[in-house]
Amino acid sequence: MLRRAAEATRALGLDPVLGPHAARRSRFLAGADDERLSDLHWAFSDSSVKGVISIRGGYGTIRLLPHVDWSLVRRHPKVFVGMSDVTAFQAAALRCDVVTFAGPMPAFGRQARLTQWAASGFWAAVGEGGPGVTISHAPGDPAPVVIRGGRARGALVGGNLATLVSLMGTPWELQLRQRIVILEDVGEAPYRVDRMLTQLILSGRFEDVAGVACGRFHECYKLSEREIIDVIAERIGSLGIPTVYGLAVGHQRDIATWPQGCRAELDADNHVLRLLQPGVV
Repeated sequence: MLRRAAEATRALGLDPVLGPHAARRSRFLAGADDERLSDLHWAFSDSSVKGVISIRGGYGTIRLLPHVDWSLVRRHPKVFVGMSDVTAFQAAALRCDVVTFAGPMPAFGRQARLTQWAASGFWAAVGEGGPGVTISHAPGDPAPVVIRGGRARGALVGGNLATLVSLMGTPWELQLRQRIVILEDVGEAPYRVDRMLTQLILSGRFEDVAGVACGRFHECYKLSEREIIDVIAERIGSLGIPTVYGLAVGHQRDIATWPQGCRAELDADNHVLRLLQPGVV
């Protein structure tokens, strides 16, 4: 997996340097907490490291949050890319006013490189990174489903639904009011997605949300994707805010890259997210 990740990173035109403990294992984690934390601090403190790309998701990021040197992250902000479980670090970084990027991880899938579509989107977001970059569905994907039409503007926040719910009640919980919330997940049964969305709604977390953009919830249904779309439509559609399902922000090879915390406009009727400010300055 590490070799495949390095090859995929080189294919992007980057020079990969693995963290000192990248190959470690500890039960269901990629190394002990102190090992993973050491690699994270090394990456942000070493001036020769220009960016940080998560190799893959899984579980374990939330365990590190109380121990991260957030002043170090704030003093040395870098392009940081990941998704899924990495949503926990991104949410916490945003509380420190540090923008990160949800996007491709080089060990996702079996191919030793990103698709051309994903690579182009990566560089559009972290290279040019400016207003006008658009995010919609990937080529070959079915047309997105408009759950509630309309337009909304606000900062982009969100990511993996299960991870966002796990942050509720902690100091690193994402603030969702007046923001465009992106949601995605993988391997969660429809009733579990329903439960998590219901918890967010009943707890008041979705009050004054500007809009919702969902990725495709892969492996979250048995027979038809319509099973999960209907759950999302029932739970979120009643909120009366622009909502669309099926953008390329989920667990898929053709994945878009978007900046956590930057302003954007959601055009639900045309299923497009348009960035209004850069993630990199």
